[in-house]
Amino acid sequence: MFCDSSLNKVPRLVSWKHPLENVIKLNVDGSSIGNTSLYGYGGLLKNSSGVKFLVFSKSCNFTSNINVELQTTSHGLHLA
Repeated sequence: MFCDSSLNKVPRLVSWKHPLENVIKLNVDGSSIGNTSLYGYGGLLKNSSGVKFLVFSKSCNFTSNINVELQTTSHGLHLA
């Protein structure tokens, strides 16, 4: 469950949807503590059955929020 304070704290169900058969799905997320601080990212690749076959994560020193999101996506695509 995810709770967003801008939505009057109404819970929302977040779920993963299977891709089409013979398709690989890349899911990534990155986060920075503040806008120019410590950061980390991670992701995974799953097939159409939902089986994980690659998982990755990394933490580093300092960057901005937008940079960590771009690095996460770039790293995930490189691995794919």
